[in-house]
Amino acid sequence: MSENTPVQRYVAMNLGGFYVWDVQQNLFWADEVFARIMGFSCEDLDGGLPVERMMPIIHEDDRPYVVEGIRNSVLSGDAFEMVYRVRRGDGFVKITEIGKCYRYIDGVATLFSGVVFDSPYSGDVGASNVNLPVSTA
Repeated sequence: MSENTPVQRYVAMNLGGFYVWDVQQNLFWADEVFARIMGFSCEDLDGGLPVERMMPIIHEDDRPYVVEGIRNSVLSGDAFEMVYRVRRGDGFVKITEIGKCYRYIDGVATLFSGVVFDSPYSGDVGASNVNLPVSTA
């Protein structure tokens, strides 16, 4: 069975942590897998977490790229796909995030949803494949 078979992709999706960000209310909800990957408690995420609480866990070198990528997705409606580093314990790990911003019929950004995974792009957390779209990492 090849790596790209439907069964393999299904298994990979089971390892993902799903989230939704209400852009208008600026609140973020996510499941327990997301909480584990990103280092938050389920209780934090159940009540809706302001998106600003996400920023400090992103590696300071990656933060501008992540912010710009999300901003571009919110403004354009294009998908957000990136490998970047987040704090876990005393160090950093790479994660892969894929998301998209959705709009009301009048074009106003409303919901941003997506999934995060522990990154399959292994190696040094300072490696050159961070801050790149998933398709090129």
